[in-house]
Amino acid sequence: MLLGNGTTLQSVIDNIANGTLNAKINLVVSDNKDAYALKRAEESNIPTYIIENKTSEEIDVELENVLKKYDIDLIVLARIFKINRKKISK
Repeated sequence: MLLGNGTTLQSVIDNIANGTLNAKINLVVSDNKDAYALKRAEESNIPTYIIENKTSEEIDVELENVLKKYDIDLIVLARIFKINRKKISK
């Protein structure tokens, strides 16, 4: 979940692009539809997903479902709201 201007995300994108980091970003998720990080992701052709305002339980279920849909096996948390980490670590 990205909340701010996305400088951490941009650093990861840049390091992947210049070969310093051997990785791929499959999805950027935010609970803030106005987060500039989403724009940075879109400019780099990285899919984005916005979790709308919901209860903690609903967020947990939604996040779990979207991670399964995109076959995500590693999550980088760069500013995250509270989630039930027990559920998504299964």
